[in-house]
Amino acid sequence: MDGKAIYKYAITDTVKNIEELLQQEKEELRNIKYIVPHQSNIRIIKQIAERLKIKEEKIYTNIEQVGNTFCASIPIALEEMFEKKLLNQNDNIILLGYGGGLNLGSILLQI
Repeated sequence: MDGKAIYKYAITDTVKNIEELLQQEKEELRNIKYIVPHQSNIRIIKQIAERLKIKEEKIYTNIEQVGNTFCASIPIALEEMFEKKLLNQNDNIILLGYGGGLNLGSILLQI
């Protein structure tokens, strides 16, 4: 695998996917409380925030504490967010998965 190409893909295609999701749902990024991505690599996550022109705090991360837990990373992060009372009824969040086989997808979820 070509690490540089995968890194570029993970940044550019995830940002494009989020932008397409927002356009499809007729929603604006400013109305999204959190983006909850697959916890693969903190550098990728920080680059996603930079390219979306949002504060890093708007992207929930726990990779520093739990590492890359693959497909379980999003549900683990959501559980932590509920435990920390970071999410409230009617909050809009985006769940963003990407990884194996260069697949990716996102969903807009209202709590």
